This record gives sequence, structure tokens and C-alpha cells, in this order.
Amino acid sequence: MRAVSPDNKGVPAGTEIEISASGGKMTVRIASSTDLQSFLRTVDDLLFCIQTAERALASLGKNLD
Repeated sequence: MRAVSPDNKGVPAGTEIEISASGGKMTVRIASSTDLQSFLRTVDDLLFCIQTAERALASLGKNLD
């Protein structure tokens, strides 16, 4: 969660991202009043950041479950 949270500071105007973690699970809430394409780009960027963080942890031998 901490690995992707700094990326949320530059979200497009009209977009809000909340991330929380509990019990080994991360919950992401995205609200947007922008156009669909902008929303989808934001989701895509966030998923890429999460995937990158997961790969980094896996390369360090950390258990993600």
C-alpha cells in the first residue's frame, strides 16, 4: 500500500483515490467525475504500480499472501 500511495498525489482533477489495507488485503476506491478515458488511464496506471510493487516484493522473497 505504501509503495503505491505516493503515486496518488498526481491524480487528475475530479479524481479521488483512497487506499486502505487490513488483514493482508488492500482495498482501492476510485471516484471520478472526469471522462471515462481519463478514469481508465488512472485505473491502468494504478494497476501498473501495484503490479510493479508486487514484483519487487516477490524478487525480495516476500510472501504476498
